[in-house]
Amino acid sequence: MLTPTVSRLSRLVVSTWGADIVWDPPKDEPLSKEPFLSVWTKKFILRQARAITATSRFQVAVTQEYAPPWLTVRHIPYGVDLGLFNPERYPKRPDGPLFIAYVKSVAPKYGPDVALAAFRIVKSEIRHAGMIMAGDGPMLASLKRTAADSRLDDAVRFLGRVGHEEVPAVLASADLLVMPSVCEETFGVVALEAAAMGLPVIASKVGGVSEVVVDGVTGLLVPPGDEKTLARAIIELARDRARMKAMGRAGREFVAKTYSWDRCVDQMEEVYLQVARGKADRG
Repeated sequence: MLTPTVSRLSRLVVSTWGADIVWDPPKDEPLSKEPFLSVWTKKFILRQARAITATSRFQVAVTQEYAPPWLTVRHIPYGVDLGLFNPERYPKRPDGPLFIAYVKSVAPKYGPDVALAAFRIVKSEIRHAGMIMAGDGPMLASLKRTAADSRLDDAVRFLGRVGHEEVPAVLASADLLVMPSVCEETFGVVALEAAAMGLPVIASKVGGVSEVVVDGVTGLLVPPGDEKTLARAIIELARDRARMKAMGRAGREFVAKTYSWDRCVDQMEEVYLQVARGKADRG
């Protein structure tokens, strides 16, 4: 992370992302203070910048706390390739059994166990519901055991890691996406990718997620770590297919208007051009 200083670069753009900037205390010490060295390192790196960008307004606010006073952190999100994530490239899903997607690393902070627990509740009320979990991580083996112990192994498909080019096909096979993160997510790219594919998103209300999931419009926001509320939200949408489809259409429109890849790349390119021309933000 200190390469820019060693290389003596004088026109540096720093883009912050997720845990690079957000302090995530250990689970056994949730109220612990961020170590001095961590704070110093972040401030040191940001002081080398001529411009700083962050992907969400939530992350802008966090990054600004570490940034030097002469720099204003710019909000430039990661965009979605609307050509790649295009539902028109895939057969329309017929009306049938509910199919839920989870597309993320199967690590504790992303709540895959919450998703599986919620699905077990959903399955008790919607008999033919199915679920696909796409992602690799430290919880994969335990999730498979839980599914087998709960007699869900025939209803849950574990794909492991999938490449980015494969994600649209995974999403196209589902009716909705769940994103039950229990950590302070700074953004939520997969929520936007699902919305671009016309899927409503049910996600935890944490960090910057509420910026990419418009509650009641493109999806629903639920408390983190609450499988019962997550299950109720899934069942609510499953029983109102017209509303679910309307949310999917609204999601596609929302991404096209606010988070298209071309729009976001243009914004980032302009920052680099300004810095390259010597039009720095430094005072």
